[in-house]
Amino acid sequence: MTNRLSIIGLIGLIIALSVDARIDSRPFARRRTHYKLDYETILGAIGTPDCVKKCVDPFMEVISEVWNKNNVVDKADTLCKERAKALKCIKSQFLCNDKNGFETASKSLDMYCPRQKLFDTLRPCLRANLSTVIDICDDRCKIRYGVHKFTHYDDVKLVSRLGGNMLTVSDHLGEICGFVKCGIKCITEELKSKCGDITGFMGMVEVLLAPIESIAQGADEMQPGMKLLIAARLDKKCHFFMSPTEVEKVRNFDFSGFNYVFKL
Repeated sequence: MTNRLSIIGLIGLIIALSVDARIDSRPFARRRTHYKLDYETILGAIGTPDCVKKCVDPFMEVISEVWNKNNVVDKADTLCKERAKALKCIKSQFLCNDKNGFETASKSLDMYCPRQKLFDTLRPCLRANLSTVIDICDDRCKIRYGVHKFTHYDDVKLVSRLGGNMLTVSDHLGEICGFVKCGIKCITEELKSKCGDITGFMGMVEVLLAPIESIAQGADEMQPGMKLLIAARLDKKCHFFMSPTEVEKVRNFDFSGFNYVFKL
């Protein structure tokens, strides 16, 4: 269960980082490489039920548009509305339970949507600087390439077609965790130097960390024996996601939290 929520949350966080990257109106052609978001493979690999896919497809189509196109200034409100529709659809489906997977993956929007106006003062700084920051961090951390690479592994594509397999997905978690941790550190440090004194910046950091906080809280509440089994299975690069204390460190720009290793 926690393995499943971990990968869902991490992919959700990467998508959130990419959505933030497109708040500006910079032409996409000026970006060096275009990696298409293959969300069908992701949903299939983690074993998303067909009833859930039906509900989240409209939301994921908007995410793909955000990922692929040049101008998404007006898409934030659409994402919020489509997320609400997807959650309502999932809950209305008889015997359809994704174990809160979609809710966890989209946790950043859960925090952002009710507080959109709080980010108005931050938006001009993001418009002026975010494109450059994302280019720097893409070069350094390969976040978007990481998702592209994950969806093109032969074993991931195979299990996606066969209904999903979390053990197969878990084999690639360490690499994904590395991309995510590098991306969070890079983006927050670069933006802090440019927008850190503006109201709303800390709120943006909280939004980006929301999926991880949800995963860490769930792991912290598990029985010790189960937590031990999960930690033994997870790559050490991912152990940070099991500790609310370490996530809190990162929220306060203490990135030593990323070095946390669960004591087996």
